[in-house]
Amino acid sequence: MTAADAHGTGEMPGEAAPENGNRGHDKTLRDADRMDKWSIAWTLTALLMWGVFAMLMLASDSPDASGSAGGRGCQGPLIAAFQERGAACEGGMRQWPVLLGVLVLALIPTIVAAATTVYARLLSRLATALGETGGGTRSDGEKDHGTA
Repeated sequence: MTAADAHGTGEMPGEAAPENGNRGHDKTLRDADRMDKWSIAWTLTALLMWGVFAMLMLASDSPDASGSAGGRGCQGPLIAAFQERGAACEGGMRQWPVLLGVLVLALIPTIVAAATTVYARLLSRLATALGETGGGTRSDGEKDHGTA
């Protein structure tokens, strides 16, 4: 544990506080930046999972893999949903229960990405509002609770 986070302030010992007392504004800005980075990471993870799902649903196997007389490979389950499939096409990742499992696994990072993106935008707007009001203190010295 570093000295910067021993007290949970994120500041190094001996570092002066901001002159205007906007410690909450600065912390909210750092939190918004951190959440924005996490939302990008979750979005990329969700896109990767959706790419895997699309590949499994749409991509065809190579013609060599099927061993059929016509030399045709197994088409993706979404493209050839109602065609009779041979024994070579019924393997592993092309079965519907597995595909639905991959779909559920793709939905989880999608929902987390949406939630973290909304939260990052909310924190950014909150930090902007705190910066405009001077850290939540009105000009007459009383605490501003957000009521107009």
